[in-house]
Amino acid sequence: MADGDQQQVTLGEVYRAVLDLRQELRNMVSRQEFTVVVQNLEDRQLAQQKDLSERAEAAGKEHIRMDAERDKVAASTHQELVDLRKEVRDQKRAQEDAEEKRKAAARQTWTAIGLAVFGVMLSVLRDFFIPGAGG
Repeated sequence: MADGDQQQVTLGEVYRAVLDLRQELRNMVSRQEFTVVVQNLEDRQLAQQKDLSERAEAAGKEHIRMDAERDKVAASTHQELVDLRKEVRDQKRAQEDAEEKRKAAARQTWTAIGLAVFGVMLSVLRDFFIPGAGG
């Protein structure tokens, strides 16, 4: 019965054991593939995060550059506005000065006309009251 102590394995059991081993190998391969897929996803995520960080940094630098450019344009525009206001003020002052000079010239003209008329009247009166005194 020495042969009886040993278990006999049937062909079905061998086939079943082979199927089990095959499934276990598939599971191992699947786990390895899953690990590779997970690693690839993690690598891709890290690359995307790095890319986003670089883009954010570049966008921040661009934003700072644009702010500086905007401030520069605003300062330039403000200076132009100040210069235009000064020019308008100077032109207004020049117009007021010209108007004052015109008025002064008109006053002088009317004063001269008035004096001339007064002189003529005095001359006429002198000739009237003092006959033969006029030339």
